[in-house]
Amino acid sequence: MHADRYTIYDPAWNLCMETRQLHREGWSDPPGSRWVPYARPRECFKFQPRPRSPRTEEGHRIHVARYALDSTVLPLVTETLPVAEAARQALMGIHGRLTENNGVRGHSSVLSGKDEHDQPLAGHCHSYYLPSDEDGDAASTT
Repeated sequence: MHADRYTIYDPAWNLCMETRQLHREGWSDPPGSRWVPYARPRECFKFQPRPRSPRTEEGHRIHVARYALDSTVLPLVTETLPVAEAARQALMGIHGRLTENNGVRGHSSVLSGKDEHDQPLAGHCHSYYLPSDEDGDAASTT
């Protein structure tokens, strides 16, 4: 490495260098990197529709819904249950609007955990709402 060049990383992970540092030190690309030409088929980005999976009685089949909270003030981890319940209600509302038929909103037993008569489902064949604190800051990031 050049005498006046340094890295803030230990060990020197050159691909992690900041762009500002690369430019300040006169590099056009990270040290140790190289451009590699490659070819791709002309039609590689052509959209090929796939057959839809069978729909359930609720309409659209939803497999996963993941979200993060973003605010200057986030709820505490101790508030994750009310936040998860609000997320559950919001998802059921979205599903109801997407599956509305003749003014009647669709019902999702999978999202609600209840059948069409508002009775709890048996066999754990419903959604799970799992709040988490992924960055460890004691704020809810469900």
